[in-house]
Amino acid sequence: GEGEEASEPTFPILEKQTAKCIKSLGGCVFAKLNWSAPCDAAWTRIGNSLKCNNFSEICDLLKASDTISSFDLCENIVLCVSQNSEFFQHFLVLREWREIHLCYEFRCFVKNGELIAVSQRNHSDYYSFLCQMKMEVLELIRKFFETEMKKILLFPNCVFDCYI
Repeated sequence: GEGEEASEPTFPILEKQTAKCIKSLGGCVFAKLNWSAPCDAAWTRIGNSLKCNNFSEICDLLKASDTISSFDLCENIVLCVSQNSEFFQHFLVLREWREIHLCYEFRCFVKNGELIAVSQRNHSDYYSFLCQMKMEVLELIRKFFETEMKKILLFPNCVFDCYI
């Protein structure tokens, strides 16, 4: 009614399940949806970290992300509905938190079941030392693709990210 404050929605069951998962993963997690991660919202966090310790921090990060709100929750719905896709399901994905160095993240491109290209994932920065490690990096990624990824690919043409 008039004069009443609107309360924020609560999700007690999801919050309890999330807390249990966070605890089982060591107390700190990286949270994302199955489609995308809220990397664009890191600026809202102390130290630009995506590290989350509780349900509230996860919600804040997901709400602050343009990638999640505009692409995952809007554009993907339109795309999947227009193509009568049954693949449209959102999942909250929690991973054990680990400090990573962006320079060791790579995007890999697969065509007709073969690895055809590898690029630096963080295209905003240049890491000169990677030039000296080029052949070693490519060999590590190629071996990973051949021994692990190739046998689990769902599509012959796809993109995957890896960290060395």
